[in-house]
Order: sequence, then C-alpha cells, then structure tokens
Amino acid sequence: NMLKIFLGKIGLWSLIKNFVHIKDKRLQSFFKEEIKIKYVFTAGDLEKIKNETDVFISGSDQIWNPYYEKFSTFFMLDFAEGRKKIAYASSIGTDNFDKVDKERIKRLLKDYTHIGLREDSAVNFINSFHAAGQSTHGSKFLEKGDIMNTETFGLLESYMLECMDDSAHDKDHVYRVLYNALRIAEREEQVDFDVLICSCLLHDIGRKEQFENANICHAIAGGEKAYHFLLENGFSLTFAQSVKACIQSHRFRKSNPPQSLEAKILFDADKLDVCGALGIARSLLYVGIVSEPLYSLHPDGTVSDGKYDTEPSFFHEYKFKLERLYDCFYTETGKNLALNRRKAAVDFYESIYQEVNISHQEGRELLQKQLLDIGD
Repeated sequence: NMLKIFLGKIGLWSLIKNFVHIKDKRLQSFFKEEIKIKYVFTAGDLEKIKNETDVFISGSDQIWNPYYEKFSTFFMLDFAEGRKKIAYASSIGTDNFDKVDKERIKRLLKDYTHIGLREDSAVNFINSFHAAGQSTHGSKFLEKGDIMNTETFGLLESYMLECMDDSAHDKDHVYRVLYNALRIAEREEQVDFDVLICSCLLHDIGRKEQFENANICHAIAGGEKAYHFLLENGFSLTFAQSVKACIQSHRFRKSNPPQSLEAKILFDADKLDVCGALGIARSLLYVGIVSEPLYSLHPDGTVSDGKYDTEPSFFHEYKFKLERLYDCFYTETGKNLALNRRKAAVDFYESIYQEVNISHQEGRELLQKQLLDIGD
C-alpha cells in the first residue's frame, strides 16, 4: 500500500494500471482469436475433439505416477488412437515400479512420437525402451521407440502357448507364420513390426473356441481375445485395435479382407504355411483330427476329385482352398514364395488322386468278376 501511495504521488500508478489493463486486453484478445478451448465432460465430447484434433499434448507434475491416487491412463492419451501424441514437461515422480506397472507404462507410452520429461530418473527409465533423449529448454525429449523386446515377446508367447490345443495349428505353425511374416516384411516399407509380431503370435488363439463350436469363427474369437488380453496388460487402445484387425482378417474369407499392411503380411504368411508339401501335410493332419475322409465317391462308385463336393474331405479342401491359394496373396514376396512351393502340392494331389482312382476302378472290376465267377 505504501508503494501504491508513493507511485500515485509521482503519477506512475495510473500509468502502470493502464499498461497492465492494455496488456491484459491484448492477452485476452489473443486467446479469444488464436486459442480454442473446449471442455470435455463425456465420452461423446472426447470422441468429437479426437476427430477434430491432429496432435494431443500431455504434461504435468507426476502425471504418469501409477501410485498417485488420481492416476488414470487417460493422462497417457490412451483414447487418442490414430493421432500424434506429444508429452511436454511430464513427470513420473518415482523410479520404483513393480513389474506390472513398469510394463503398463512402457506400452501406454509407446505411441508417443516425442516425450518431454522433468526428471532425470524418468529419462533413464523411458530410455530403456525409447531412443536416447536430448535436453530442450529444460525438458528432456525422447523419440518414439519400439516395445517388442524380449520381455514383451515372452509375455505374448506365454499367452499363445496357453491357448494352443490343435496339432495342425500348433506352436510350430505359429512360429513358421511369424518367420514367414518377417521374411515378407523385409521387402516392404513402413511396417509396424510391433503390431506384426504380436498379430502373428496371437493369430490362432481362437482355435479352441471354433473346435468346440463350429459356428464360431476362430479369427473373430481370436481377435477379441487378443484385444482384451492386450488392454488388460497395459498395451494402448490403438495397438490392441490394430492387432485385433489383423487377426480377424487373416482367415481365407472374402467377406473380411485385410486392410493394413501388417494384416496383409499376416494373411500371406499364414497362407504360405498351407502351400506346397507342408500345406498338404498340415491339411491331412487336420482331416485326421476332425475325422474327415480323404475323398468322396460319386453315386456310381467312382472317386470324386473334390471340385464339386459339398461334404468335407481332403480332396474337397484341396480344390476349394489349397489349389486356389496362389492367386490370393497381397504381397509380391508372399506370392513368389508360394509359387516356389506350388509344384510339390500339385504333384502330390495328382498322384494320390490317380492312385485311389485306379485302385477303385480296377478293384471294383475285379471284384465284380470274382462275384460273377462265384455265381457261375
């Protein structure tokens, strides 16, 4: 008050008030014209601003501390799927995590393109799964990195092994699909290897549901299982949805073709494992598991080649699926790998068809002759 009286006496107080008032008006005008503030109250509001927003920025003291009573994955922008995410001056506030929380934070921050942090301990922690950071205006910025390390792979692999109970679609099939996918991906650009590897590992985890109920599609069931498993284990919503889409479109069905590059690679890698000699072997194994015959007979007793069959058999599977696979690949690499295997499958089918056909034709004639001779 004494300062105000003194400044008033020398005529400066009114000058300062006018200056602050003018500056405040300019600041208000700037905010009104340049900065749009929207308040979010419902999930619907959130969905609207998500679709209108290119970049989401988060940041504050201990915003990512999982032991803070008001902690929420909302502060890690898990809702902002498909949008650029940046953190500025964010703080974790602790470097003492249990294993579950550590993995959850890793996966939720995976989608951030840049991360600015307040404390060195947080930089050291996040540097363990992101690229090295650099200091900018007192905030440590980190570039986006990968989450598919040995620990994460082991988590996904363990869940896959728990779900597998099918000799034709066993863990070795899953590994072959993964290896095929990596071979194909090497020739493609901008592949999200995290999504691809996860999708390959989990693509057949719905087989048990389909085996127990033929009306259930293993791809749809598997996609749902993978989606919930990933969310429960701290993966981001965007990541879980991407994996789900890959798995649900990997089946040989025209109604749900793969859309993303990772989904197309998974589709090709899975179909590659049904091509050639290996595809024949796996199909025969599956036919045995579900007690289907090798082939069907026409009403006159001759062997059907399977092309027009309505009942399941190995010959029907070959004509309906195996023979037609080679024109259904989405990647050039996948198609070329499949064509290299094609001859082995064609030769086997033609050989087995010829063998059983001759056996039936000549055998029936000889049997008929024997029956006539006995009758005479």
